[in-house]
Amino acid sequence: MSWLHSRRIRFLGASVVLFFALFATLRIAFLIGFADHAALAAERTGTILQTLSIGLRFDLRLALLLMLPVALAAALPRINLLRCKLTRVLTSLYLAIATLVVLLVYVLDFGHYSYLGQRLSATAFRFVGNVDISTRMVWESYPVVWITLGWLAVSAAFITLLFKVASATLDRPQYRPIRFASAATGIAVATVLGLLGMLGRVDNIN
Repeated sequence: MSWLHSRRIRFLGASVVLFFALFATLRIAFLIGFADHAALAAERTGTILQTLSIGLRFDLRLALLLMLPVALAAALPRINLLRCKLTRVLTSLYLAIATLVVLLVYVLDFGHYSYLGQRLSATAFRFVGNVDISTRMVWESYPVVWITLGWLAVSAAFITLLFKVASATLDRPQYRPIRFASAATGIAVATVLGLLGMLGRVDNIN
């Protein structure tokens, strides 16, 4: 199983875990901050765990989808993450932008729920119709500067962590040459695990 020492597979796996951990943490933070704790106390434990598992499966799907372009860049024959500096730079840029955008959506979701008691959806675009009023409302209702600084700080910390993972996995010396059969096995296993993660289950697959 020499494919387990693949630098690209280790980088992809570690990055998926990091994104999933980030999204799961934000989900728990939302639950702690906005859930009706009295109503939760009255619910059955099984119902709560089932609901939480649905959310965590969504978080895993999101993490896998975000890393899909990176996986494609890692699989390129001659211009992959290990051999082409431009591909590495573009991948790093993509991860940075994706992190900023996703965390911004979470910030907007938290703010939207705090103000209206509803999760962020397409209906939020109605606020774009009158930018002046919406901007003034947001500025008067929230500590915009502190929220922005917090968003940038968390984004910067997470991006730095991703880059450190990339350096620790992609830049380390190869353990030993990986044979074609072992590499093919690793790709197949990673693909199957990714598809199962997208589906969110391992049974009743039609």
